[in-house]
Amino acid sequence: MEHLVNEQIPPGSLALVAMSGGVDSSVVAAMLLEQGIRCIGVTMQHKPSGQEGDIADAKAVCQHLGIEHITVSIQEEYETFLEQEIRQVYAQGRTPNPCVLCNERMKFGLFFDKFITLSEQQQIISEEDKNRPIFYASGHYARVVKLDSGYYSVARAPYAQKDQSYFLYRLTQQQLERLRFPLGEMEKPQVRLLAEKYGLVVKQKPDSQDFCMHPSVLRPIKELPTVIVNKQGDILGSGLGISHYTIGMRRGLGVSSKIPLYVTALRPQTGEVVLGEESDLYSSQFRIDQIVYVPELLQYADAVSVRIRSMSAAQPATVTLSEDGSMIYIETQQPQRAVTPGQSAVLYHGEVVLGGGFIC
Repeated sequence: MEHLVNEQIPPGSLALVAMSGGVDSSVVAAMLLEQGIRCIGVTMQHKPSGQEGDIADAKAVCQHLGIEHITVSIQEEYETFLEQEIRQVYAQGRTPNPCVLCNERMKFGLFFDKFITLSEQQQIISEEDKNRPIFYASGHYARVVKLDSGYYSVARAPYAQKDQSYFLYRLTQQQLERLRFPLGEMEKPQVRLLAEKYGLVVKQKPDSQDFCMHPSVLRPIKELPTVIVNKQGDILGSGLGISHYTIGMRRGLGVSSKIPLYVTALRPQTGEVVLGEESDLYSSQFRIDQIVYVPELLQYADAVSVRIRSMSAAQPATVTLSEDGSMIYIETQQPQRAVTPGQSAVLYHGEVVLGGGFIC
């Protein structure tokens, strides 16, 4: 697969910039404005409180740049999303990827759709704007690339510590056609320098740690107590609800043992948390469901790499599509530790995301 260029927004377009109030998205707005692109700053309000400072910062940046700023509330829909998409995953004994689902359903789905509706009601987008190509832009560290098949996909950012491609693999073709990541080929120090150049009020603001979805918010509101058992089914103790445990967990189990014990399985049907030794955590074969992929995945099925968590290194693997097309079977060259149901396995060829799904 030849080198792919990060897709850009053409001059004269309208860019709806997702502004969090942080440095990255603020620099995106300033860069695009400098390139002759009309910008509107749009901030997603998804919590009833705690975002006031960030919203104020986003507004201040837009005022400094001389562009409009709109806050779009999705609080009600977001709570429904937590209940139906996230807490249910915990209840199934899986450990979800909230950011992955939020990007697909909320941040690059409902949020922009709701802004378009709002803009029509309040005439935020002028008649002149309607004649412009309209794109969405954000400060994510990733790239939107167009493949030989004509499909769009996401590619890694070269600044590995900030690469967010893992969290963006589920974006649809419809979303990727209009979405751009202007910082995709930049490194964080460059972005900080640009913030200084543009005189942005957030130039010294610390990076967000993405704690918008704390586990205490995500867990099911009501859970049955669990039973701690070993591989043979012997009861070792009692514990909290299933959502308080994840594969590979060692601390806080409430069980004393001469050898280290780890969570090796969760059985929500029986309320059992199964403990075993570290050797029980390793696996080289697993499958993923709720899959998404581009045609190139089948072309490179014997030459992919897989990441089973956001901060893990990609591991060489081969993939096979199930006969009914509903699952992908993955085999890694080396056994992987704590392959966790509910987490995303993201498939790459080189820098390019070819697909992925949820470990089952």
